[in-house]
Amino acid sequence: MRAPDPDKKLLQNRLETYQALLDLRERDLDKLHAETEAFLLLIDFLLSAGRVEAAREAISERLQ
Repeated sequence: MRAPDPDKKLLQNRLETYQALLDLRERDLDKLHAETEAFLLLIDFLLSAGRVEAAREAISERLQ
C-alpha cells in the first residue's frame, strides 16, 4: 500500500482553506447587503415621516 502523496494532501488542504475563505466572504457580503437594505428602509421611513434632519444625521453617521 502506497503512502498518500504529500503534494496531493497539501493541495487538498489549500483547496479546503480557499473554500472556507470564500464561504466567509459570501456570508460577509450577505450581511453587508442585509445591513444596507435595512439602512435604506430606515432612511425611506424617516423621509416619509418628514424627518429630514434625522435622515441626514443617520446618513452622516453611516458615512463615518
